[in-house]
Amino acid sequence: MDPQFCMAHHYVLQHAGVGGGGVPPPQLMAAAVSRADACFPGDESDRACKRKASLPLQEDPDSKLRRQQEQNKAAQQRYRERRKRREETMEATLLLHRQQLQQTAEYASALEGKLRALEAAMAAQQQQQQQQQQQQQQQQQQQQQQQQQRLAAAPPAAAAVTPVVAAASPAAPPSPTNAERPPPPAAAAPCGSASCGGAAPCGGGGGSAASDEAQGRLRYCASIAAIQSFVRAHGLRELLRSG
Repeated sequence: MDPQFCMAHHYVLQHAGVGGGGVPPPQLMAAAVSRADACFPGDESDRACKRKASLPLQEDPDSKLRRQQEQNKAAQQRYRERRKRREETMEATLLLHRQQLQQTAEYASALEGKLRALEAAMAAQQQQQQQQQQQQQQQQQQQQQQQQQRLAAAPPAAAAVTPVVAAASPAAPPSPTNAERPPPPAAAAPCGSASCGGAAPCGGGGGSAASDEAQGRLRYCASIAAIQSFVRAHGLRELLRSG
């Protein structure tokens, strides 16, 4: 065997980390072969032969198991990292959702407070409007009652005066002339009413001496005096003047 090939093979195994007859992993073998090519230059046939001789035909079961365990560990490590990142992302998303829910709840509570305040203000305004309407109705009723009381107090007095005046004026007997008037009795006193002219007796004279005509004049003068006193007391002079 070529001593240069043996040295290259020994160099490959030494740099691959295998001290005895073990078989290194393919990656280490490829690196060792590339180093051997750099250290022991030759033609292409020698290099191909050295590569073929340095590569193992069959992998050792222990090395295969170790390699699989390392691959499994690396895969588990990658899975744990991915799961950790996913959990962190989920926690951040959950925290964001909680903050959004809290903000939504605060906004909803603020809206409920505003709605209650608005409802209370509307209820107070409606109550105030109802009170104002009731006060206006009460004022209108009071005004109507006062008007009715005034109408009930004033018209009866005018109605009571007007018929008396209307009934007394046409029914007043004509004043008799001096020739037709009988002489008054001695004890009779003249009437003080201006409408009678002071000619009719107002009382006295002993019953049998007073005639029916004198009694009629007396009643007439008394009614005229009562009407005048009522007019003066109630201020109805203008009403009498207006007719």
